[in-house]
Amino acid sequence: MYKDEEYNETTMVRYDIIIVLGNGFLDDWSLPEHVKQRLILCFDVCNAGFAPTIGVSGKWSLGWDGRATVPPTTEAEAMRQFLVSLGMSDDKIVKEEMSKDTIANAYYLKKNIIIPHNCKKILVLCSDFDVSRVEYIFFKVFGSQYTIDILATHTMASEDLVDAQLVLLDELKEFLHEMKPGDEAFLDEVFYSHSFYQKQRPLIEKAALGDVS
Repeated sequence: MYKDEEYNETTMVRYDIIIVLGNGFLDDWSLPEHVKQRLILCFDVCNAGFAPTIGVSGKWSLGWDGRATVPPTTEAEAMRQFLVSLGMSDDKIVKEEMSKDTIANAYYLKKNIIIPHNCKKILVLCSDFDVSRVEYIFFKVFGSQYTIDILATHTMASEDLVDAQLVLLDELKEFLHEMKPGDEAFLDEVFYSHSFYQKQRPLIEKAALGDVS
């Protein structure tokens, strides 16, 4: 279920974990502003008592592999450091550092964090231009046994990027149309050799490298 960025104690559900998705690095390896905004919102929501744990998710974008570049750290680690700089206790943060796209975010989060920690109610933070795609992917990977809510921050994403996200969503639906919701095993061994990953998507790659303009 999609939720607006605004929240209060009477409308927010208590969650087992808040997930913050990465979205690339800038050329100086700093986090993009729209990712920092997700983390600030996460900090506020967690401090307000809506979840005891934060999960930060992401190795780095496939775009860096395409450039034959190895980032100096993972997106998850950079997000952890930013949260700690805001005042978040390190023991409240868990990291998923294997994924290079949103499908893998959901897959590795479920297998390595959500199932081992017995989380059932999950709040996922992303940006407004990501909502439809994130909602579709997390429903596919997690299925109806979990409560998955999406909380989005507002950005100044270009219309071209928003349109490109809708095209990507259609491609995702074609890629995953045979996958039953909740059957993450469908994705075993597909990262990142499936033909879905071979298609060039310049605007999506640009956003994954930190530019939403």
